[in-house]
Amino acid sequence: MPGTAPAHHPADDDQDLADADRGFVARLRPGVVRDAAGRTVRDAETYAFLYGDCPPTANPSLWGRAA
Repeated sequence: MPGTAPAHHPADDDQDLADADRGFVARLRPGVVRDAAGRTVRDAETYAFLYGDCPPTANPSLWGRAA
């Protein structure tokens, strides 16, 4: 129903993170996946910036979930 979702997810509500962690199997190390020809098809290291401080242009509660 449009307009019923909260405009901002509370930063101190960790239920989403707890739910995601419950399904965690293993980390991909190294964080690079290559195809049969050796080309990189997925490089998780390109997202390492998400572990830094949240910039003022981003929603802090979403920034913490992205990493």
